Amino acid sequence: MSRNYLGESEMRDYFSLFDTKGDGKIAKGDFGTVSRSLGANPTNKEISTLTSNSGKDRLSFEDFYPMWQSVIKMEEERADTYGQDKIVSGFRAFDREGNGQITISDVQNILEKLGERLSGEESGAILGQFVDSEGRIEYEKMVNTILNDDSRP
Repeated sequence: MSRNYLGESEMRDYFSLFDTKGDGKIAKGDFGTVSRSLGANPTNKEISTLTSNSGKDRLSFEDFYPMWQSVIKMEEERADTYGQDKIVSGFRAFDREGNGQITISDVQNILEKLGERLSGEESGAILGQFVDSEGRIEYEKMVNTILNDDSRP
């Protein structure tokens, strides 16, 4: 899940808008403000962690840009996790026993009725690797495996 952010040259131009002293730098304390104005939403703790590694009071673009890239990475990881949590919560609604498992027939029913309308054979082929001997699926493990499969295009 990737958002569109400015390229490096555009970032330099934007960065210069926050250079109040005309020295090609911004105050270290403005890092969060600049990041947020660029569309990210880092936490205060993340900002503190990133800026504490710099012993400088003012940040050049060369100091700022790697920290900005770290903010983007944290944003993407957070978005991925949040999306995964929403999917798991959706499956949890079908977890009648509250044990982290649902039946394959429940999952097949969901897949066959929503989205691309998979047949029983198609959904069975997809879900086969996640079904235990009792016909149940640990849905959180399944979602995690599917969403974190590095072999996907």
